[in-house]
Formats: sequence, structure tokens, C-alpha cells
Amino acid sequence: MIDLKALAWIQLGVVSLTAIILFFVHRPDVYPFLCGAALISLNFVLLGQVWRGIFEKKSVAMTISLVVIKYAILVIVLYIFVKEWMLPMLPLFAGLATMAASFLISTVRIK
Repeated sequence: MIDLKALAWIQLGVVSLTAIILFFVHRPDVYPFLCGAALISLNFVLLGQVWRGIFEKKSVAMTISLVVIKYAILVIVLYIFVKEWMLPMLPLFAGLATMAASFLISTVRIK
């Protein structure tokens, strides 16, 4: 089982290290990268809240509505990032991929 506190620290480390590297390699990509990383981190926290609601036997309708609302907000925020704020997509999606890297590191760390 993955320890969520350890995963949060690993995520913070992955994001910080990558942002520092991006700062020296290509500075304009730091902001979109951090936006993507913040969005996926918030998404993961909300996903944890939804699962907690499922396991605590809360209302199924409320839990399903939280899932639908969460993903609708995620799509709207991504749309705003790309269309309104005109953030470059590559660093934005690299930020979104940081959670996958954190999962991989935490899984290797457990074994």
C-alpha cells in the first residue's frame, strides 16, 4: 500500500527538482509546468476525498456527483489554461505527468 504522505513528499520533490531544472534550461516553461503540477496534485487530493466518501459509506449519489463535478472542473481549468491563458501545452502536460513519476518512484521505493 502506498503511503499518501510519502507520495505527497515525493510529488513535491519531483515538482521542485523539475522546476529548478526548467528554470535554468528554459525559464518560460516553469509557470505552465507548475500550473500542470498544481492541477494534478489538487486532482489527486480530491480523488482521495471521493474514495474516502465511498469507503465511509456516504451517499452514493453524492459521491458520483463529486466525481462528475471534479472532472468537469478539471476540463474547464485545462481549457482556460490553454485557450485563455495561452499556456504552452508541452510543459503543462509535463506538469500533469509529475504524478505518474511520483507513483513510479514511490512504487520502486516500496519494493
